[in-house]
This record gives sequence, C-alpha cells and structure tokens, in this order.
Amino acid sequence: MQCPVALNIKGNSLKPWICRSLAHELHALSPQIAYWDELPHTLWVEASQAPTQNLSTPELVTRLINHLDQLDYDSSAVWGCSPYAAALLAQRVPSGRFMMIKPNEQHGTVDALPIHILDLGSEAEQSLNRLGIHSLKDLKKLPRYALESRYGKALRVRLKMLSGQPPKWQVIKPQKITTKCLIIDDEITHLESLLFLTKSTIEHGFLELANQGLACHELILSARTQNTNILKWSVHPSRSSLSAHWLIELLRLKLENTTLCSPIKEAWVELKIQPATHQQLRLFKSSTRDPKLSDEALDRLRAEFGDNLIFTARTQPRHHPKDAGVWIAHRGRWPCGRSVEKKKSWVRRFLQTPLRIAPPQQGSPWFVCGELAIDIGGPYPIEQGWWDTKTNENEYLIRVQSGRVLWVLCDPQTNLWRVIGWVA
Repeated sequence: MQCPVALNIKGNSLKPWICRSLAHELHALSPQIAYWDELPHTLWVEASQAPTQNLSTPELVTRLINHLDQLDYDSSAVWGCSPYAAALLAQRVPSGRFMMIKPNEQHGTVDALPIHILDLGSEAEQSLNRLGIHSLKDLKKLPRYALESRYGKALRVRLKMLSGQPPKWQVIKPQKITTKCLIIDDEITHLESLLFLTKSTIEHGFLELANQGLACHELILSARTQNTNILKWSVHPSRSSLSAHWLIELLRLKLENTTLCSPIKEAWVELKIQPATHQQLRLFKSSTRDPKLSDEALDRLRAEFGDNLIFTARTQPRHHPKDAGVWIAHRGRWPCGRSVEKKKSWVRRFLQTPLRIAPPQQGSPWFVCGELAIDIGGPYPIEQGWWDTKTNENEYLIRVQSGRVLWVLCDPQTNLWRVIGWVA
C-alpha cells in the first residue's frame, strides 16, 4: 500500500469477522483494504487508489467514517505515519475524528501512548511496569536486544512495525458479482412476468452460493426495452440473504409504482455476494426474539418509500450540550441498544492567570501547552461584559493527547488564543 489509512472500528463486543465483512461495504470507496489478525478492530484502506478522482485523503476518510456511521458503527482514522503506528493512534482518536501524522512527528506522538496498547498480555505488561516502563517512550530506557530477548517475538515484531515495517496483513478482495441472464421467449409487457422469471433464475443461483458458503449482499435487476431504454432496480437488504422469496418480495415493492412504456426484450440479474455467516446458513436456531423480523421491516420501508427515510438519534462524547446529540440517517440493520458508561460530572476550573497559546495552523498538528490536540469542540460564540462594554469571543474545548480537556477562548478580532482553565 502506498498511502494506507488506519481505520479503527469502535466496540469491544465486535467479532473479528464483522470488521472484515465491513470491508465489503467500503470497497466502493477503495479497492484495496487489508486487515491483521492481531488488530481485529483495524482496517487499512488504500487512499491513493480511490475510484473517485480528485478526492483528497481527508475527503476520502470523511466518506469512510460517514459510511460506517450510517451502518451504525463508530470509527476513527489516522494516516501519514507508519501503518502500525497509525493503527495504535487511531484507537485513541475519538469516534468520528481523524488525524494526519507526518513521519517526522511520529515518534513524538507515539511515545506518549501507554504500554498496554501493544497488547502484549497482562503478565508482560506487569513485568514492564515493574521495570518502570509505562509508556512507549519508556522502552528507550532499556537496550532493545534485552527487551526482545526477554519478551520474545511479540514485542520484537511490534518494535519493527513501529520502525516502519508494515504488518503481515491480508488483503480483502472485493465481493464477487454474479450475472445471470433471464430466458425470455416473448416480449414482457407485465412486470409480474418479470418477477416470476427473476425468482426462478435466482433460486438456482442461491443454491450454488449456499454450497460455496456465500450469500447475496445486493440484487440488481436490469432490463432493456424495445425502444433500447435500460431500466434498473436495486435491492440491498440489511443483512446478506439466501432467501429468494424475501428478495423478490422487496423487488415487488420496488416495482409496484413502475409502469412499462415499452415491452422488455432482454433482462439480467446481478448478484453481489460475500461470505455468509452462520445465521444465513441456518446452522443453529435461537429461542430469543429474532432480529431478522426487525431488519425485514426496515427493508420493506426502504423498498416502498425510499432509502433516506429512517433516522436515529446519536449522542456524542461532547461536554458542550450544543454538540451532545445529532440525528443521522440510518442505513444498516435495526439499531442495537448501546450501554452508556456512567461518567462523573465535569467541573470547569479557572487558571489564576490565562495562558496565551499559538493559534492553530491549517494542515499542521496543533500543540497546546506542549501536548498534541486530538479533538476540538467549538467554536461556541459567547458574549461577555454585555452590561458594560460587550465583547464577542469564541469558546473551545480541546482534548489533548494525555486526555485532559482544556478550556480555551479566542478573540476573533485580534486572533488572540488563550487557555483560561480546564475541565475535570
């Protein structure tokens, strides 16, 4: 990969195969996506081969994060430095955010990460802590050969990757597309006949897919009319399926409001496929409420009324109420309940004397009080001194790499930035 973007998918309960299956959702944005077994929540996406021309890396990353967000998955991204370092940093970046770290800034940024981020195991971490090694920077206190001989291959491989060697990742191939032509003896003048032919065609195709451990991710029906017009209908169920009956039912809802202006002379079906899970192959039965019914209800709504119909409320880890909640379009399966960790209340504390800082520069990392800013909330316009001489300022809440949240004010007239306190 020439410019890999480390995409971290949040969620402790995610299975490794889920993250790999999500790669098929992203292949439309980048044809080359890779994963490494020891970082199951990370995907590396090639940014230099994006199908969309004239798309910058930040624009591509924004599309990747937004697309996963529509599928109800939180993610963050880092690129610019070595692939492994980018993957570690992406774990610390808040959901929905991304960063570019230049190679000459990698060491200063990565050194502050805690030692447990290397995932060496609890015993190795406790042993390193007893030696006074709590962060990656502390590894420089001991000779590298001594660390590698004591902690073995796991640490040796990770140190090599931090030096720039890429992981032994596996490239996920784009999902296959199977095309099947419909056998049409006479011209089709009624769409019911088209549905009947489509069902008989895909039923045999689904048997072949099931034998290969595959399932249909999207069905596209295309037809050429007598006046050479091309008609196309697409069905994209919430979960991959091997049920011809269900996909035809969704297709029927799509065709209900369609009127044929000219007879159909030729038609074909495209099946986009991906590896099937045990749910699709029905290897076991569950006694709990079947979420499949909920997903099918969403599929019916989208098929009959359109894709941009369903919205969900999403809370964000923001201190300021203005940014705490948003409405987002829901594209994936029925949303699962999310447990929210109970957090202590935040209290703002003032510095005795405000500390003046350098303003941010576009395209460059911003260091505030000697630490890299990884998340910026704001601007929040405020008015001060309205009873005497009114002044307008912008308020910001800035999270730095150590986890602290600094309280910053900016005067838009003079571009004066100063830290007036912190949030604890």
